[in-house]
Amino acid sequence: MSDFTAKFSLFPAKERKNEKSPDSTGSIEISASELPALIAYLQDPANMQDDWQGNPAVKIRLAGWNATSKNGLQYVNGKMSPPMQQAPAASAVESLPF
Repeated sequence: MSDFTAKFSLFPAKERKNEKSPDSTGSIEISASELPALIAYLQDPANMQDDWQGNPAVKIRLAGWNATSKNGLQYVNGKMSPPMQQAPAASAVESLPF
């Protein structure tokens, strides 16, 4: 699996024109040095799975932390990366001390 990271920030929307307007807006920044790994990840068929509608999709993990800007504005700061791999569970027989 190709490892990559990208950073994102979401700020409260300054103006909502209607009820369908987003509550937050922001951007994702992908470093030029991370682009080859991101592209490799997106193109790897092993990373393809069906979305909730059954369409082929690639899943990317987002992790966010609440933060406060220098001006006192609350926002979410985070990163994008491949999904975390689950550690295989050890069977009961493998965990016996003998």
